[in-house]
Amino acid sequence: MVMELFVNELSFQGLADNLWIARSRMQQLIEVTVDSYSVSDGIEIRVDGEHFAVELAEGYFLSTWIDDQDVDFEQRRFWSSQISKHPPVDYLTDIDCYYEEKRAIGLANAYVCESIVLSLASEKRWLEDTLEIELLQISDGNCELDPIPAFVSNVVTKQSIESHKEWIQKRTQTQVPNSGRELWEAREQYFPSLAFCESTENALISLRSGDSRIGRVFATLSRLNRQAIDWTPGSGISPAMISPESPETMEQFGVKRQFQCPDGQFRIFHLHSRVAEFSWRVHVVPPSQWDGKRILVGYIGPHLPTKKFH
Repeated sequence: MVMELFVNELSFQGLADNLWIARSRMQQLIEVTVDSYSVSDGIEIRVDGEHFAVELAEGYFLSTWIDDQDVDFEQRRFWSSQISKHPPVDYLTDIDCYYEEKRAIGLANAYVCESIVLSLASEKRWLEDTLEIELLQISDGNCELDPIPAFVSNVVTKQSIESHKEWIQKRTQTQVPNSGRELWEAREQYFPSLAFCESTENALISLRSGDSRIGRVFATLSRLNRQAIDWTPGSGISPAMISPESPETMEQFGVKRQFQCPDGQFRIFHLHSRVAEFSWRVHVVPPSQWDGKRILVGYIGPHLPTKKFH
């Protein structure tokens, strides 16, 4: 399974005092990235759309660094190639993420994808192995729900790579199914703590081999499966993982979220989890409203109509 390292753009906001320091910081960042590949080759680097324009020192931008003849050519070639392989990431549509009151892109995407951020050693605060963030879920009525504390793993030094080594290896060694049909047919093996309504089958088997949504759906279901494993009566599902629909949406489109369950009953699935990078949702009910053991998945697919989007 591929694991992405999302570059923490906030760590680039602390300008270096001079070019030597700026170059040294980039060298360390590249060395850490190379070390991450030695832990696992299933790693991809992801950056936001403004990365090339980031300022490393006064008047010295990343684009300047890439053309800087005083910087080792292999370093410049390596970083340029790594950050150009994949589309840029952006802010999330229904979750705002803040670190020390600053809105974050890399941290938000790393959290949703259950991944790691890669930080530049520009300030002491970025040297921590774990960064605490605040999540603000935005309802379809455009109001922000109460902030939710969460944590994201961070790599910034060779030592931090070593501290996350076991987790990274375990994550990247997980085999993702080749197709949605394979995922559906082996769902009980992959996700023993989830139950699926028949309404989820068609969406899954429509995902053919090579469809990038397979990995994202698999990751979302894996997170829900771990939540179900840790679930205890009264605990609920982590609010950082799911969002409720607004009363206005449920009043107007609640019937669109009603699905027949394996026990023959029809239930309303007003809770949903976001599939990273795609406008897909996974609608669920908690174990307390089902069999007391498993999270029940009623819908997987494109964003259902809401009061705001229909």
